[in-house]
Amino acid sequence: MNSTNIVSPHYIRSYFLNLVNAFYKILPMAENKEPTRVGYMCNLRREMLGMQGLIEALGRNTGFLSLLNILSFFIDNPDCDEDIVRSDVFKAISICKHIAAEYRR
Repeated sequence: MNSTNIVSPHYIRSYFLNLVNAFYKILPMAENKEPTRVGYMCNLRREMLGMQGLIEALGRNTGFLSLLNILSFFIDNPDCDEDIVRSDVFKAISICKHIAAEYRR
């Protein structure tokens, strides 16, 4: 059985629309040097990897892989320039919206 059939497109779409807020939350955390930001991003990455396990097609989705890469960069470089964080957060938000649109039914 294809795992995409287990989770309806409606819920996949909702998940990616919720990821918009999850990525946006990174911006003020980085700007304020919030001490919990790396933990937050690690949790978000684990959650997304779990979603990838449910939806096989996500492993082949370059946008989804870009989201994981953005998170990994932030985790590995918690003190990177705020302009980079801002740019990549908005890139991630755009990707989330694009993926959500792919699951519109």
